[in-house]
Formats: sequence, C-alpha cells, structure tokens
Amino acid sequence: MPENTDTLKREVLTLEQAMRMGISDDEILLMLMKCRFQGSPDSDGVWRNQDATSRLYLTKEGWFQVTKADIPQQETKDNTNQQETKDDADQQETEDDTNQQETKDDANQQETEDDTNQQVTKDNANQQVTKSDIYQQVALEVSINHHILNLASRTFTEVDGYQGYAVCNDCMKFKKREQQRIFSVVSVNKKKNNTIFFSTQADEFERAKVSNLNKLITAIGDQYATCFKIIPAFHACLSTEFVNKKKVTKYKEQRILEQLGTTSINIMIDSKSKQQAVFAASFATAWRQTEGLANIPIDIIDYSATRTGLNIQVLNDLNDDQYQVSTPTRIIQHLIYANFVKWEKLKPKPKPKQKQTQAQGKEQTQKQMQEQPQERKTDNKLFLARKKTLLQDSRMRTMLSQLLIKQDIMNGNMCFPTEEEVHTAAQFRYYATFDGSYYRLTVTPSGQLNCVEVTEKTIGQDDKLKQIIKLLKKPAKRRRAQFTKIIESDSGQLYGIEETALRTIPNIEEIERVVALANVNKRIRRQSLVKVANQLDDSDLKVKQILLSKIDQVNIESLSIGHFQTILKSVPALNWRPKLMQNFNQNFYDETHAWLYSPIKRKAYDSWWNGIYGIGFLMLNGEHYYYVGLNQLIDQRLSRSVSLRKIVAIGSDQPEKDISQVMPKLARLMDSGYVRDGQYTVVPFPFKYIKEVAELNHHGAPIKAVTKKDAGDNSLE
Repeated sequence: MPENTDTLKREVLTLEQAMRMGISDDEILLMLMKCRFQGSPDSDGVWRNQDATSRLYLTKEGWFQVTKADIPQQETKDNTNQQETKDDADQQETEDDTNQQETKDDANQQETEDDTNQQVTKDNANQQVTKSDIYQQVALEVSINHHILNLASRTFTEVDGYQGYAVCNDCMKFKKREQQRIFSVVSVNKKKNNTIFFSTQADEFERAKVSNLNKLITAIGDQYATCFKIIPAFHACLSTEFVNKKKVTKYKEQRILEQLGTTSINIMIDSKSKQQAVFAASFATAWRQTEGLANIPIDIIDYSATRTGLNIQVLNDLNDDQYQVSTPTRIIQHLIYANFVKWEKLKPKPKPKQKQTQAQGKEQTQKQMQEQPQERKTDNKLFLARKKTLLQDSRMRTMLSQLLIKQDIMNGNMCFPTEEEVHTAAQFRYYATFDGSYYRLTVTPSGQLNCVEVTEKTIGQDDKLKQIIKLLKKPAKRRRAQFTKIIESDSGQLYGIEETALRTIPNIEEIERVVALANVNKRIRRQSLVKVANQLDDSDLKVKQILLSKIDQVNIESLSIGHFQTILKSVPALNWRPKLMQNFNQNFYDETHAWLYSPIKRKAYDSWWNGIYGIGFLMLNGEHYYYVGLNQLIDQRLSRSVSLRKIVAIGSDQPEKDISQVMPKLARLMDSGYVRDGQYTVVPFPFKYIKEVAELNHHGAPIKAVTKKDAGDNSLE
C-alpha cells in the first residue's frame, strides 16, 4: 500500500461496472479464493484476509523436504528490500504445470507443458554459493483464465532476511520474519519439485492436484454461495469412446522384431574412447542375450567406417563432434551412453563441526568455489535397472522404433506401421511447421512417402498452401499459433488441431470418499476380520484357509489397515486379484464401512474414470474436443493430466457432421503403440514422421522422401 492513503477512495461497483473497468469475472473469482484460503476469522468472528498476497499458493506444513546442495545465500541487505511485485513471475521457475511440452524423443505426442525458462533475479546475480542443508517448501499456484482453473507447482527455498514468503493458513503468504521460516520462489540447482496430478494413496492424495482442485471448487461454493447465480463446479459432459484401454507393448516388440528381420546392426563408437568401448561391449552382450534379438547379428565398428544398413552411434552428448548423418543406405540412430549407465551417488562433504563467524564463512565459501567439483563415477556398462533384457526396457524399444522410422523416411516408404494403419493414413494429408519451415506429408495406400518442404519465401502462388501456412503461423502477440497441426481429407476439407488448457479429471468426489475409507492409518478390529473371513464361501478353499491362518497369527485386537496390508503382502497368494479376496474386501466394507484395499480400479467403477482412459470425443459449448488417455490401469498415481484438444472443421458448413465422421479414422491413427512406447499417440502418427523429417533436415541428411518446393513451383506434388 502507498504510504499516503488520504487520496485513496473506496467505491462499490456492480459486476457489470467492474468488468467494464477491465476487472474480469476470473479475477473476481480468484479474489474470492484468495480471501477464503489466505484469510481467517478475526476476534469478532469476521472473516478477514490480513497480509493479503497477490498470488494464491496452496501448501501445508508437511509439504517440504531437506536438500543438501549448492545454494545461493543472500545477504541481509539484499533481502531487506525484497517485495512482492507483479514482476515476480519473471523471477520464478515454472515447473511441472498441468500442461505438458513436447520432448525430443516424442515431440507431437507429449502434452503441452507451461514451461517458462528458469531465470535469476538481479539481486541473485552475484550470490555466493555454499554447501548446506536447506529447506524447500512445495506449493501449488492457483490461476484462472477463461473460466479454466489451473494449478502449477512452485518451489520455495528457505533464505535469510527479515521478510519473504512463509507458510500461513495452508498458504504461502508474504510476511515479515517472526519465528517462522522465510522462503523465496526459487529452486536449488535447477531441480524441479513436481506435484503429481492424482494418487490413489491417502497419504499422497491430499497434495495431488486433483484433490486440491476439488478443495478449491467445494470451499468457494460453500463459503460464498450467495455471490453466485450458478455455483462454480467441474463441467460434466458425455463423451463418445472410440478406443478402450488395452496393452500395446507386446505389439510394439513384435513390430520391431518383424521389421529388423535378420538385418545386421552396427554399433558405431569412437575407437579412441575407452568409455564408449566398454559401453558398446556390454550393449552387444545384452543384445545377444535378448530373445528375438539374439538371431540378429550385431557388430562394433569405428564411426569413420562407412558401413551400410542399420547403425546405432554412441555419443558423449548431443554436441559430440563425431556426430554422423544418416544417408539412404546408412541409417543412423544416436544414443547418448551417459543416459544408459549407472552413476554412483556423490557423497556429501562433511559439514564444519564448529559454528563459523561471518568472515570464516566467506573464506570457506571462496575455498569451496576454487575446489574442483566432484566427478560422478560409473563403470560405463549398460544399466537396465530391473529389466532383464533389452526389449523389456522402454527406452530401448523407443530407440529401435526411432531407427526403423528413420529407415522408412530415408527410403521413402512407410513399412513400420501395419498395412491397416498405412491404408488409413493414406486417406489424409498432414501439415505441420518446424524450425521456420512448413511440411506437407502424403502417404499412398502402398506406403510410399512424400514430404514437401516450403518456407514463406518459396511458397509461390499456391492459395491452398498459403491458407494453411497462415493458420499454422504464430501471430505476433500470441504465445503459439491457433493450430499446431492441420489435416486435409480426400474431399479437401481441412481439420485443425488446437492445444487447450482444458484437462479431464476423474469423478473426484466419489474417489475421495473411497480413498478416505481405505486410509492405511484407519484402525480396524481383528474380530471383524475373523468374522468376515469365516463367512466367505469355499469356492477357493485353499486361499480361504491361508487367509484365516494369517489372521489367526495377529495377536492384537486393533490394528491399522496398513499393518494388515503388510501382513497379507508376506503371502503372494493373498493378493487382491482372486475373486475370493475381492469378496473379502467387499464384505468387510459392508460390515465395517472400511475398505481393506481401495477398489476404485475395479471394472465396476469404470464410469468414475471417464476421460482418463482410452481415446474419446466430446462437445463443450458447441466446440468439439478429443482426449487421448491412458491405455492401461494406473498403478498408484497419475503423474500428468490428460489434455483436451480442440478439433475444428475449418470453413465447414456442417462441422458437427464432418468431425463426427472423421474422428473414428483419426482415432485409429492415434491407437498406435510404437510412437510413444506402449501408449497411444496424442496426434495421428504421421506427424511423427514429419518431426523426424525436420530433424534429419536440420542435420543435412539427404532424404529421399523430401521435395523442397521452389518459389516458382505452384505444384504441391
């Protein structure tokens, strides 16, 4: 607040007046949420938001961790001037937002992520670095845009100083230091602290994004019901499911083996590098021990050898000057070996036993900065963790898929997909932009690939292509273009795919109720376990006897659900898959109103997960959207949300009819397990080929399937 408040005047506005002054209903709703969660009753019982903070950060005292790392230590004089300003957004690291971003390996498939570059404030630019135990607090920043509620993970790091952010009423509020810890919105060593989207475990459920979204919506409706004509709520709608969940990993392994056939594989290394030689030898050994791959010859060669066929080049990093480019006769997939070995954890340096003075501390800091950093150690051998063979490792399946896709592109013939997939793909033309160039991909029913590359300078007089490029081009004042991908049908109808901030969520109200009743800390009685177990039928007498035997061994009358689950885990036969164990769980709930094991993943509860599994289509406010969810049941948690993508029939007089006819075909092109390993792809798989073409072009590879359009050429063929 300004020091002189005499000139400030208070005026009561109607909603219409506020919106005419530029105060949106989104901002008003967020103000109500901040008042509800940042505020508390005063001594007179009036709800007030003292020390209101401009941003709403949800957190709890338990959402912290202790990190041992190099951290910036701010001087007190710098912190005395710390103030919360609107520019804070440029000083913080945006972490795992509910949006997701395309990555290099599966660009076109990963969901868009609100990923802001990490920046350092001017005050932090000259900070000294020390090794210390520090506290980090994780919070969720709440924002509302066009009636879409969004949560983004934020990392707060403890700092010295007399003011900053502090945990207050389950929020991070900007306050002066008293007895509490003070934090700044900054990560340590660029390490992200992501918040999972959903969890079936009670201890994780409370901090997951879905449960906090539900808490926001429920609390605002309860406290400020008189402020709304319609209480804020999640939008429920019916969807048409095109693809049910199913496993596709085995299908991908089969396709890899079919396409590799008996063609030999060459591992290209720098023969002068001992590390690469050790890695390549261990890789070749694992290859020969993998069923299906053992029949395919594998050889280790120097990168300078010009051997035709399929090659895997081992690199130190992406900037390795030994990088080799693919040719139509020599297909090369690159592998950074450091990502496939086991690194030893560095042991932290011992802390000084005596408390240091400020001068001693600075001297110690300077000494540490002069010391050489500890080097991580590795034996340079291939590390597959718990996987026994190469094809069991998703990274290896993805790498081999990339190799086979490159082979298709370099040869100008689509062989890796099935005949049915190729036939469906041939019914459309595909448009996308990468690195300032625009690409148009076509596929014939026989699988022949053709990709036309144009720039705005070489577009010529082709009006159709001009229209498409205009739709794909990012306007000056927008973060991204309206459409990220465009598809053209045989009839010439264009369909645009648009990223949105909308997400699907499960039936959180019902799931939250069940999770609470299955809380591992909930107490149950041994007598109830005995009673329910004895009432089970004898359809699986052996399992029933084992269950009764384990219950008889319990020598306490009251125990937690978690304790009983641990007892059952000691016997493999007492898992929750057998029908008798499922009946035991259901009967125990009927008797005691407590679940021994959360049943929400059973088929009977499939309706709660609408929009989370499979591929589906829906309408919202007259607009058409589709989602691409999971293809198999979640284990315990869902790290990321499922996006809704808008599909638009561009210029159509009958968009609903056109889109409803084309969506089943597009769903078949997304029901493919080889682009995203063992998962659906969120856009039709031919866009993966365009992405690979763009990357090969970037490295100057001579691609048989690519035609570069000249300025005077008006033909797209």
